[in-house]
Amino acid sequence: MALRFKCLIRDNVDQFVVGYSSTRPVKWKPNLAEAVALRDSLVWLETQSINRLHIEIDGQVVISGLKREGRDLNKFGVLIQECKLILSRHREWKTSFVRKQANGAAHELVWLSYSSE
Repeated sequence: MALRFKCLIRDNVDQFVVGYSSTRPVKWKPNLAEAVALRDSLVWLETQSINRLHIEIDGQVVISGLKREGRDLNKFGVLIQECKLILSRHREWKTSFVRKQANGAAHELVWLSYSSE
């Protein structure tokens, strides 16, 4: 099984700016895979030098983990802590949950941009 994740950046008028997509082989549960995708996307986003950013995630468990206080020592918790650390370096970055259906157009846009190269 493979984890394929996508991240895209839109400007303040909702226009597509740049996208990132990656695939890696995994044998993880979906929540763990979503946490890995978020962490990898955050690492990539740091290279883009963006001051203000709103990150929409269609993984409710990941969003809940980001909002939860305390630490979990399992794999998921460690990944969430890594995400929190990255987010703490960027005070103007925020995260929110978005339904998968609403996120579908964004995913399709990234796919189209990469398939046309």
